[in-house]
Amino acid sequence: MTTTLERISSPRGEGNFWRRVGAVVIDWGIIGIGLCFIAAVGYGLTNGQIRMAQAPLSFSQCLPVEAPPANFDPAAPVAGLSPEVQAQVLGDPTTFRADAVADCRISMLGSEIDRKAHLAEATGAQRFYILPVDGQFRVTQPLIYLDYLFGSALLVVLILFEGLTGASLGKRIVRLSVQSPNGRPAGLVRALVRNLIIWGPAAALGLVNLAAYRGLIDIGGSSAWMTGVAGVAIAFGLWPFALFMGLLASGSVPFWDQLAGARVVRI
Repeated sequence: MTTTLERISSPRGEGNFWRRVGAVVIDWGIIGIGLCFIAAVGYGLTNGQIRMAQAPLSFSQCLPVEAPPANFDPAAPVAGLSPEVQAQVLGDPTTFRADAVADCRISMLGSEIDRKAHLAEATGAQRFYILPVDGQFRVTQPLIYLDYLFGSALLVVLILFEGLTGASLGKRIVRLSVQSPNGRPAGLVRALVRNLIIWGPAAALGLVNLAAYRGLIDIGGSSAWMTGVAGVAIAFGLWPFALFMGLLASGSVPFWDQLAGARVVRI
């Protein structure tokens, strides 16, 4: 009887488990580096309207300053928070006193990609604000944080490359190809189906958070809690575990490839 591990590693021509994992890591890194480069260039060209909050090889430097930003208003809406959640977390804004203020700049390879003001209340309720600021240390709302688009960028790139050429750069490096039953590149429809199953939840979560940040939707209260739980599950827990187990249990043709009518084969 063929074991699960044998089905993963032995069939000739089929993409095995570790090759798939390696391709994902490579593709993940390439998209992340690409977004970091866009953020580094876009930040300077747009006066900080395009930013990135988290980036590999980034460096954060916080320096104390004497006063909060001149246009700081504790009662102003905080991007991404509904008024109910903001009131619950920060309480009465009229009583907030910024006892400690820091100017924090995040740089990647010498290029600034984000800047924030950290304002803390050392006494009383010990509340704090972390707000984006512009080059004049004034509170601003950037147009976009590219972090929100990581899942969508990964989804689009994989669909196009796998659909049109049969392989993303990561798969090409580890010598894998996504093919249709007739041995040709998978095509856009098959690539769309398989990658929506794999990356769709992460892409959707990023777009929901982006819409909330821009004030297009309200995810306050219980919906904010649900979105947070979904985010943790997608990023660190249940969804990656489900994909891992699906690949482990299905062997050379996991369920997302079966549904898409595609196969990932070694070349």
